[in-house]
Amino acid sequence: MNNSQITLHLSERPVMKWTHHERVHVCGYAFLDEVRLEGRAFAEQVGRYAGQQQWDTLLQKMNGFFAIVYHDENQLFAATDRIRSIPLFYAENEGRVYLSDRAEWIRSECGFTTMDHCSSAEYLVTGFVTGGNTLFPELHQLKAGTYLQAGHSVRDNDRHFKTNRYFEFLRDSINRDTEAQKIEQLHATHRSVFERLVETLEGRRAVIPLSGGFDSRLIAVMLEEIGYDNIQYISYGKPGNWESRISKEIAEHFDRPWFFIPESRTSWYDWFHSPERREYAAYSEQLSSYAHIQDFPVVWQLKKNSLVPDDSVFIPGHSGGLMSGSHVPSRFLSRSSVSGELLLNHILKKNYSGWNWQKSDVNYREPFRNKIDSLIDLPDHTSPNDAADRYENWIWQERQAKYIVPSVMVYEFWGYEWRIPLWDNDMMAFWLHISADERQGRALYKKYIEKKLKLPVIEANSPKLAKAWNRFNTFANPQYGRFNGNRSLLKALSIRVGDIANLDKIPFDFIPHWRPIQFQKMTSLCSLRYLDEIRSRTDSDIAPFE
Repeated sequence: MNNSQITLHLSERPVMKWTHHERVHVCGYAFLDEVRLEGRAFAEQVGRYAGQQQWDTLLQKMNGFFAIVYHDENQLFAATDRIRSIPLFYAENEGRVYLSDRAEWIRSECGFTTMDHCSSAEYLVTGFVTGGNTLFPELHQLKAGTYLQAGHSVRDNDRHFKTNRYFEFLRDSINRDTEAQKIEQLHATHRSVFERLVETLEGRRAVIPLSGGFDSRLIAVMLEEIGYDNIQYISYGKPGNWESRISKEIAEHFDRPWFFIPESRTSWYDWFHSPERREYAAYSEQLSSYAHIQDFPVVWQLKKNSLVPDDSVFIPGHSGGLMSGSHVPSRFLSRSSVSGELLLNHILKKNYSGWNWQKSDVNYREPFRNKIDSLIDLPDHTSPNDAADRYENWIWQERQAKYIVPSVMVYEFWGYEWRIPLWDNDMMAFWLHISADERQGRALYKKYIEKKLKLPVIEANSPKLAKAWNRFNTFANPQYGRFNGNRSLLKALSIRVGDIANLDKIPFDFIPHWRPIQFQKMTSLCSLRYLDEIRSRTDSDIAPFE
């Protein structure tokens, strides 16, 4: 394999652009031995390791959010960070290797026009495609914490094309210190994480989407504690919702500017059907996960009305819940052992919940099971803690990396940089040494909050408030800024399944052709709309089930 057999396309990103130096291409930033690397300095450092083929050593030491590509006469190397924040895609077609940060570019170049049936079904019921797959069977994505090597050994006349894992979200030991010691260690971890974050901001405006949740509050408190001054808070939803009340109280407590973006059924209908939303979807979905819609109109309004500076950096509180234990299955910890079937059923129930695919004439359970097994190795029986670890490992590489983290692309689309500090390596290192028992229900984290983050504002994540607000205001954002419940705002757009163009070309019998879409879950609405848009935009068909 030589350069003539490699086709590389790295896009002109709106922010966090690619830097090219000699044979190295880098995007994003990283810390290596506590030294921040961006641009040419980043590329030069990667080049030093490339010459010695020390890819695992380099990637395991790097802390940050990045993508790396290197190629010479005989090989191609590509890597994403531990959470796939800047995705990379690849394909091998007619003896050539194609690699790009734009999945659609590869699909178009290679002429792929048939979507895989099971991947499309998975997309419909989860909102994303798992593993290294995309909607098109010949087109692949690099998973979180992995790298690709493709090349040709002149000495052995041997071609290779493989992916390797350099990081996995699994526990290897448990912190045995006292609870008080762990709380102090966690606070010290937060200090180091946010000091690194501030270094990357370089004085620019930090825009914090502030909800009633613990995680965005953590970002606010830590930035204030270390003395960062250029901060702005935002909130949105129906005027008067309890999340915005908490957000405003925190902004007033810290004497920071606060902006509220009002939303209504009418405005959401207009936003959802706008050409800008379709353009954003094409930019964001990458033929692998549906475009995050929640923050799209919010950032649009901030941009249109010049409510934040153009060089602002958005800092959402993504994934603190996974780290601190919100996904620990309590039903596992109450047992003496957990079977592989119970673990499988838990993943399917919690994540494969769109539409009623279980009643389909097609047996989707078997291919879904095979994909899950290939990712976390379903055991016959295992310990409760190991089962919890395997479940969280699946959540990390699938739901978080493909459904939660890609939401930052809405900031990119409107020309803003982003940071996700709760995925800093130090954060992962701390929580990966805390037992499932201590993290269940975020127990240790809540004690930390009580001791370190207590503020004179409305209680965060109040179950009573959330329940009451759900009952009396079904169009509010009741929790974490998301649209929850069976009557969410997105499902009230009066869009019916019959409005989907050529529904007969989406061959899944679990999609009822007569039922109004608002009776389905929000994920069902989005995945069906986006799958249909992808099918129409790419002029593709969905293969029959085999």
